[in-house]
Amino acid sequence: MTVEGLLIEREDEIGLISSALDGEGRLVLFDGPLGIGRSALLAAAAESARVRGVPALRAMGAPAERHIPFGVLWQLLDRAAVTRNAAVREDLPHDLDDAALVRVAAPLLAFAGDGPLLLLVDDLHWADTPSLRWLTALTAAPVPVVVAATCRETEPEVPELAPLLARSARRRTLAPLSVDGVRRAIVGRFGAADDGFVRACHQASRGRPLFLTAMLREHGQERDALESRPAVIGERALFALGGQPSPVWRAAMAAALFDDPPGGRFLAELAGLEQAEGEAALGTLVALGVLTGTAEPEFAHPSIGVAVRSVLTADELTAGHLRAARLLAAEGSSPGAIARHLLAADVAPDEWVAGVLHAAGLEAFERGESERAIRCLRRALLGAGADRAVVLADLAAAERSSAPVAAIRHLSQALPGFGSSRRRAEVLATAPPMLLGVAPRSLTGALTELAAELGDPAAVGIAEGEPALAVQTRSRCAGLTDPVCLADSADRLRVLGAETPLDTPARRDQAAVLLYAATLRGTTGARLSTMDTVDTVLPLAARVLHAGPADLLSAVPLAARSLVAADSAAEAVDWLAPLAARARARSGPGAAETLVAEAELSFALAKACRYGEAAKLAEGALTRCDPELTPVVSRCFETLVVVAMDTQKAFSEGYPAGEHLPVWTRELVRGVSAIGSAEAVTALEHLLECGRELDRMGWANPAVLPWRSWVSVLYHQLGRVDPSHELIAEEHTRALEWGAPSAVGRALRVWGSVTEGAAGLDLFRRAVDVLEGSAATVELAKAQLALGARLRGTDPAEAAMRLRRGAMLAESCGVAGLAPQDGHAEPARTVRAELTRAELRIARLVVAGLANQRIADDLGVSLRAVEKHLTKVYRKLGVPGRAGLVEAAERLERLERLEH
Repeated sequence: MTVEGLLIEREDEIGLISSALDGEGRLVLFDGPLGIGRSALLAAAAESARVRGVPALRAMGAPAERHIPFGVLWQLLDRAAVTRNAAVREDLPHDLDDAALVRVAAPLLAFAGDGPLLLLVDDLHWADTPSLRWLTALTAAPVPVVVAATCRETEPEVPELAPLLARSARRRTLAPLSVDGVRRAIVGRFGAADDGFVRACHQASRGRPLFLTAMLREHGQERDALESRPAVIGERALFALGGQPSPVWRAAMAAALFDDPPGGRFLAELAGLEQAEGEAALGTLVALGVLTGTAEPEFAHPSIGVAVRSVLTADELTAGHLRAARLLAAEGSSPGAIARHLLAADVAPDEWVAGVLHAAGLEAFERGESERAIRCLRRALLGAGADRAVVLADLAAAERSSAPVAAIRHLSQALPGFGSSRRRAEVLATAPPMLLGVAPRSLTGALTELAAELGDPAAVGIAEGEPALAVQTRSRCAGLTDPVCLADSADRLRVLGAETPLDTPARRDQAAVLLYAATLRGTTGARLSTMDTVDTVLPLAARVLHAGPADLLSAVPLAARSLVAADSAAEAVDWLAPLAARARARSGPGAAETLVAEAELSFALAKACRYGEAAKLAEGALTRCDPELTPVVSRCFETLVVVAMDTQKAFSEGYPAGEHLPVWTRELVRGVSAIGSAEAVTALEHLLECGRELDRMGWANPAVLPWRSWVSVLYHQLGRVDPSHELIAEEHTRALEWGAPSAVGRALRVWGSVTEGAAGLDLFRRAVDVLEGSAATVELAKAQLALGARLRGTDPAEAAMRLRRGAMLAESCGVAGLAPQDGHAEPARTVRAELTRAELRIARLVVAGLANQRIADDLGVSLRAVEKHLTKVYRKLGVPGRAGLVEAAERLERLERLEH
C-alpha cells in the first residue's frame, strides 16, 4: 500500500500544518500510539509544503543519538546541504542564550530565502537536549519557521522538552481509522472490499494504518491476512521500546511470555517489580500502543509479542516461563494454563513439573485436544517416577488416533509397571483390537497370560465395563495367526447363541473376533453341509455391525470382513462408507480411525466389483499411512491384489511391499506383481510361499484369499498338470465347506480352465450355475467368457451368447475387455514343461560355459545323449540355443529351487 493509503482520514491534520504555514502558529505536535501513522503524516506535510513552494527539512530523534549535542540541528543542516566546518561544530557552546541559539539557524533561513521554512522532526521526545533548547528558542523568535513534530508524552521526561510542549498551542492526538476508513484503504488497494473482511481487518488492525497496510501487503485480500505476523510491526514496537527504562522493558518481556498477558499485581510480580512500579510500567506500555489495556491487557498486534520474545535469550525465556508457572500454580490456576509455560521452558522436568504436565495432558485429552495431550504427556514422561506406568498408559490412549504405532508401543512399556492383574486387565482392555497387528511380542504374551489367569469370563458373568472379557477378546484377536487359537475361537462361535445379547462393546468385540476366526478357517468348527457356514455367519455379522455405536478401532470391523467373505460386500460397504466419511471429517485423513475405515472400505468395494473406487481409496490410504501400521497397509495391498487379479491388470508397483508387512502379504504382493510381468516361475515361487504361510496360520478359507486358484493356473501354464488339479480340487472342497457362491464358482471356473474335454466344459457350466444370481458379477462374467470360448468349436451359437453375456457383465463393472480363460490359450513361454533332473544338470553346465563334449565326458554319457537333452531343454524353455539358455539362467535356478 502506498503512503497515500496511510493518510486516510488525516485531512484535518494536514490542514493544521497548512494553516501554520499561513501564519497561524509556529509549532504543531502530533501524538498517538504505535502504528497510528505519525511519520506518514510528516511525509505528507513535506509533500504539501513542496506543492506550495515551501522548503521542508526533516530530522529524527533516536535513543542512541541523545548524547550527540545538536544532533537534530546537524541533521537539518545536512538536509539543507550547508557546508559545516568540523571546528565550528566542536566549538559550538552548549550553554548559548536564546538569541545565540536563533542565530545558529541562520544557514537554514538562508536556505529558505524570503519564504517560510518547514522543519519536520520525528520522535521529538528522543531529540538531544541542545537541539530541544534550540527548537524552543527558534519557535519563540520572530523568524519565518514552522516546526511540525511527532512526540509521545509517555517517553521519559526530559526537562528541556517541557517548555517546547507548553509552547505548542496546536496539538493533535491521531485517532485510529474508522471502519469506513479501513474500507477506503482496502478498496484503494484492491478495487473492492467484502463487508465481513473489512470489519475483521478493522478489528485485527485496531484501526492503526501501519498494522493494516502491513497485513494487506503480506497476504492481500485473504483471510490469512488476519492471522499474519508482519515483521515490520514487531520492528516498530522494538524501536518504540528502545528508549524505555528498565521497568517498562521488564513488564513488556513478562507480558510476552503469555498469549493473553496478565495485568496488575501478577504482571508486576512476574517482572520483579513493586506493584506501583508495575502498574506505572503497564500504563506506559498502554500509552505507547504496545498493549491495549491495563485490566485485561493484550498486545496491540501478535507480532509485537513475537518480536519481544525474539530478543530474549533461551535462558531468559526458560527462567521467565518457570517463574510464570510457579506463580500460576500458587494462584490455583488450571494445569493446562501452567503447562503452557512448562512446555515452553527448555528444562528437564522434575517431579512437580511432570505431575502438572500429566494432569494437563489428561485435561486436554478430555477436551478432545489430542495433539496437546500428547505433547504434555510425552514431556511428563521425562520426569515421571513412580507414576511412569500410568503416564505411559495415558499417553497410549492419547496417541491412539494420531500415532497408533507409538500408542501400542507405549502400552506395552506400561504393563510391567502395574502390579495387580486387575489393573493390567484394565490397561490391556484399552488396546485397540484393529491395531494389535503392530503389537510387540511382550504385549501379545501379556494378553495371553492374563487371559489364562482371568479364566473364561462367560463362566462367571461379565458386567458392563468388566475388563476380563475385553482382555480375552483381545487375546483371541492377537492370536488370529495361531492355528490353535484360531480353531478354538471358531469352535466357540458355535456356543455363541443366535440370541446372545450384544449390548456392550466387549460383547460386540467378542462376537466379531469369533466370527472372523470362523471366516479365516472357512468353518464354524463343525462338519456342515454346503452353504450352512455362510448362513450361520451372515446374520450374526449383521447383528454385530448394527448392535451399537461403532468404534472403528474396536474388533467390530472384523464382522464387516466376514460379510465380505460371505458375498455381502455391498452391505459391508453401506456400513463402512458413512463411518469412513465421518472419521475423516472428525479426525482428519491421517487418523488411525480414518485409515482403518478406508482400508476396510476399499477391500469391500473391490469385492463389490467397484474396482476404480477401491484402488483409489487404497492408494490414497497408503500414501498417508505410517508404513509400520501393518494392519492398514496389508489390507490396502489386499485390495490392490484383488483389483489386479479380478481386472487382469498389472499390479501397481508404486507401493513396494515393505519389510514391516507380514510374510504372507509380502509374498502375495511379489507374486501378483510377477503375474502382471508374465514371470510365471517367479510368481509361482512367491505365491507358494504365501500359501505355506497362510496354511501355517490356519487361514484356509478361499473366500478370504484364493491363492490356490492362482497357483493352479500357474502350474497349468508351466505344464505341471497334477499339482494344478490337486490344488484346485482342494480349493473347491474348502469353498464348498464355507459356502459362498463366489468362492465355489471361482474354484469351478479355474478347475474347468485347467481341465480338458467334456469334464472341463461341465465344470464351466457348474460355475455359471453357482454364480448366477450372486453378487460376484465379475466372477460370473469370467465364467461366461470361459464357457463361451470353450464352446466355439462345438456350438458357435451358444458360444456367441455366452461371450456376449460375459462381456456385458464385465462392462457393467467397468472391466470391459476381460480375456476368456478356457485353458486352451498358449501357455506362457517362460517354461512349457518341467525339466528333468538330467536336463537341469546339463543346462547348468552349459550356462557355466562347458562345451558339449566336456559335459559328456564329465557325466560319463555320449555326446549324442547330451545333444538330445539340450534339444529338449531349448524346446521346453522356448530359447533358440546356448545363448538363450544363458539368458534363462536365473529361471533355471528358480526351477531347481522348486524341485527341492
